[in-house]
Amino acid sequence: MNPFKVAGYICLLVAVFLLWGTIMWVYRSQIQNGWPSTTAIVKDYEISTSPGTTGSGNNRRGYTEYTINLFLEIIVDEVEYSRSVIYSSITSDGYTDQDKVTTTVSYKACRQVAEDLKRQAEIAVFYNPDNPKDMVLSALNPLVAIPLLLFALVFGIGAFLCLCYLPKKAKK
Repeated sequence: MNPFKVAGYICLLVAVFLLWGTIMWVYRSQIQNGWPSTTAIVKDYEISTSPGTTGSGNNRRGYTEYTINLFLEIIVDEVEYSRSVIYSSITSDGYTDQDKVTTTVSYKACRQVAEDLKRQAEIAVFYNPDNPKDMVLSALNPLVAIPLLLFALVFGIGAFLCLCYLPKKAKK
């Protein structure tokens, strides 16, 4: 088989995958941005660790990733709903709250953030009105999908070149 065609089909597959991811991200973000917000009670927390590495070759070094998992409770229409939600990372200027983000700071710093949240006792969340157990700390930002769309476009152009243009050039 022609190597251009193989590369073209691979690029096409990656482009379709990235385009699907972009569509799903924007769809999910539009849904979450329409969700109502409420105050959740922080019942407890758990800090999990996982090893990681960064760099390559002689510059490779290890680190530990810490994830803060909050156990939250909300009351909607006099019904209580509980769920665990992954909290975010600590930055140099404090901490931010984004769903499903991990951090590479110390265990002590993560524990301090978790204790602060537990002392605060309440935290703002967005919840799905059709299924209040489905809650997030912050709604997805649809603009994050722009890089995915650009990568899909690049791979789509690569697929076009490999499948249509380059094989004709190679035959001449």
